[in-house]
Amino acid sequence: MGRDALVNDKLAAKFVTEKESPYTRWVAAEGLDIIAAHYVPDLRTVELKPWERRGGRGVFINHEATRTSNDCYVCEIPAGGTLAP
Repeated sequence: MGRDALVNDKLAAKFVTEKESPYTRWVAAEGLDIIAAHYVPDLRTVELKPWERRGGRGVFINHEATRTSNDCYVCEIPAGGTLAP
């Protein structure tokens, strides 16, 4: 397969819209990242960012084969604290 393979404009536009959605914009507005992967070797080592609305730190994880339908998140609760709903 060539690196410069061409696809028609309609197919290319489909992938552009799949990369950005209301959901991915919401995650970004929360100040968090989405790790897209088939496998995460150790959830205790993923990089967490401040999640101000919840009062902790977190990151979303998306199983790459499902696009955005099977996300979860890792959230660190502050020692002796709680998270906002």
